[in-house]
Amino acid sequence: EALAADGTQVLLGPEPDGMAAWRYRVMPGEGLRGPAPAGGRGQYWLVVDGQMQRGGAALGKLSCAFVYPDDEPFEAAGGPAGATVLAMQFPRRTRG
Repeated sequence: EALAADGTQVLLGPEPDGMAAWRYRVMPGEGLRGPAPAGGRGQYWLVVDGQMQRGGAALGKLSCAFVYPDDEPFEAAGGPAGATVLAMQFPRRTRG
């Protein structure tokens, strides 16, 4: 899927079990609010390029944040040159 006008690209899913992945292109100072993590079993957020600002801290290239399923959605803003961010959501456990 191509990058949408808002800078979001769906890379995977979301699948019925919650597994999903997205790529975001965030402009300098632009806010980013991710999808609700309760849809899966947690999310990893990886800064692939550039820098994000989150809670007063700078997340540089290759920085990673984890969001638990019961946390609020990931929120951050693009750094001085913006950022490319990859979000990966784990599937919910299924009983078999």
